[in-house]
Amino acid sequence: EFGKQTLSVVDLEGQKYVNVDMLTETGIDRAGSLDLAPSGMADFVSTPRLHRATGTLFDVRHRARVFTVLRDPIDRAVSSYHRLKSANPNSVPPETKDMTLEQYAAGSLVEGNWVTRFLSGHGTDGGELTSHHAALAKEVLRRKAVVGMWDMFEMSLERMEKYFGWLPETIDGPHAIAEAERVRCVDDAVGRERRREANLAETFGGVPGVGSEAYRLLAEKNNLDMEVYAYAKELFLVQADLPYPVIVNNEEEYLSGRGEGSGSPLFAGDVAPYDEEAMKINCINNGRFTADPPSSNWYPVSSQMTVVPSHDGKGQALKIVNREHQIFGGLWQNFQPDCLVVGEWYELRAVVRATMAGTNTPYRCDPTVFFDNLPSSCPGLGLRVDEDIRELARTIGPLKTDEDWVEIYGLVRATPELSSSRLSLFVSQAPPDVDLTVDKVTMKLAPPDATGRRDCTGDLIANGDAEVGDHRYWFIRGSGGGGRIEIVSPGYGGQKHAFRHAGKRGKRFQDMLQSLDASCFVEG
Repeated sequence: EFGKQTLSVVDLEGQKYVNVDMLTETGIDRAGSLDLAPSGMADFVSTPRLHRATGTLFDVRHRARVFTVLRDPIDRAVSSYHRLKSANPNSVPPETKDMTLEQYAAGSLVEGNWVTRFLSGHGTDGGELTSHHAALAKEVLRRKAVVGMWDMFEMSLERMEKYFGWLPETIDGPHAIAEAERVRCVDDAVGRERRREANLAETFGGVPGVGSEAYRLLAEKNNLDMEVYAYAKELFLVQADLPYPVIVNNEEEYLSGRGEGSGSPLFAGDVAPYDEEAMKINCINNGRFTADPPSSNWYPVSSQMTVVPSHDGKGQALKIVNREHQIFGGLWQNFQPDCLVVGEWYELRAVVRATMAGTNTPYRCDPTVFFDNLPSSCPGLGLRVDEDIRELARTIGPLKTDEDWVEIYGLVRATPELSSSRLSLFVSQAPPDVDLTVDKVTMKLAPPDATGRRDCTGDLIANGDAEVGDHRYWFIRGSGGGGRIEIVSPGYGGQKHAFRHAGKRGKRFQDMLQSLDASCFVEG
């Protein structure tokens, strides 16, 4: 079955499997060449080669989520010793017959930092490990995995059931499973394993005491795994508040039209798996106001709207007038989070013309102002996430003196919270006595090299060399009157651009400012 050049489902002792081998790189490559993920035949993939599998099997259209159950490294090592002692004598080295746990811990048969190797992708078959690999393993858990604990297996399973939508159906039907039967099945499986391990511990000895030589040797061989496990326990507590379920129904239907991509790495952004088709999908409905009527999917809040010519004069746009509030007075759209893929970055864009209320006089805002509720604040885009208002996209400066229309730009990462919340996009943030004409509103998958994609693994400063040619992400501290940010050429060291803080600073603290992601700073 594993040599076939087509995928098929085989039945082994009452369990169904797809005829692929996920234990070896050759088997994973074969599964990828046979389009295992696009086939939809496998609900679950188990492999000791996480990075190889994620880079080979999955792409932007066919994704997976990682879950794992971790065990105390000392307990795991003792369990491995028990398996070795209880194995068929013909399948293990002869010296294991009379081997004690301490001899096992000191010998070459004991595994060393297996979880760190597995998660970091640094050779489960050997190779020197450093603290860098432990840090990478922890980052994989933090960013990619739903973490379970072996000593709290029932709670872990319940959490995963809720998160992944595995809860059984209770309605009548050929595939329905009664809740009582599910509980009995889990209890039997867990109880059977617990009894097996108790019997082995009684025969070959249990977990060594903390001060024993066997414990010291095992901890030494698994020092990085001990560190990763301690971190995983903290994650397990934090993830108690994970929203559920996060699986989007009919995702394949919604994502139809996206290209196959060229393979997706474990960390989005390490390689560019996106194609042009994937990046054309706009999560905002009728963002160019081409529907009939042009206002379809949009509604005004604390304001009124009217249809006017578009930015380029070839279509239509919406103008917001009689605004009663600086934030809430604007153009709004409710949308479903189905379009968002958890972990991916999305660009928010719009083109806006701001004029003084009831006139054609341009409103000259200050794009260096960080706050959205001041008399000089610029138009912007934001999201209402349930009841929480978040400003996400700002007017790009410096403004051109001969251009009435301004460009708004920002990035947002799709989190599990966003994927399970009620979402509304809004265009507002200029003072209430300003009319806003809105055009070309988009929320699309960001390219891997988009300036501002910050995931704590690279430079935390966005647009630090003025490489974009404008001062997006940069502001001037304070509430205005701190001068202006200009783009000058050339920059330092042959760079094309640099920033110039020009004008008069009213106060010493009014310097250039960029907000950073505090979660990227690890204590110590």
